[in-house]
Amino acid sequence: MRLQVKPRDAIVFVDGYYAGLVDDFDGTFQRLHVDAGQHRIQLFLPGHRLYTQDLYLQPGNTFTVRHTMESLAAGEPEPERPTGSPHPLTPPAPAPLPAARSTVLAPPASGSYGTLTIRVQPGESLVLIDSERWSGSDESIELRLAPGAHTVEVRKAGFRGYLTEVTVRGGETTRLNIALAPESR
Repeated sequence: MRLQVKPRDAIVFVDGYYAGLVDDFDGTFQRLHVDAGQHRIQLFLPGHRLYTQDLYLQPGNTFTVRHTMESLAAGEPEPERPTGSPHPLTPPAPAPLPAARSTVLAPPASGSYGTLTIRVQPGESLVLIDSERWSGSDESIELRLAPGAHTVEVRKAGFRGYLTEVTVRGGETTRLNIALAPESR
């Protein structure tokens, strides 16, 4: 889930548990990772109305919550802050990811694309290339990309995430083999 909420210092609760601040989940590479299914999101900020949204999240999709917190009217009572604690199953926050590149590559001339072949173990992992979701057959993905640097991120529940930048050259094949390591308990 991605949060596009103003102000960014609103406090986020998921199913009654404290998740963090909006600012932790609103960037290009930032997400609030929540299991698929029914959830209740609450946003709290002193001096503002409590915002609650019930939603159903589908597996493998990113849902964006867009909201602007409403200030309390004169004399309106302060809402009660949800009393959530950190969720017992919430993994520690991942390390910050690099900022997205601000340069845009011009479309390559005909025939100058490169090929990126990625093999991932275990299979059915989430593969993001330049923040876009990709899938292939079983454990392998092959795609044509414009020459230049591309960010590859791989995630799967129960495994440590993987993040790297690869350089694709026109007319060449770049191979990347990724084996995710299980999270240590």
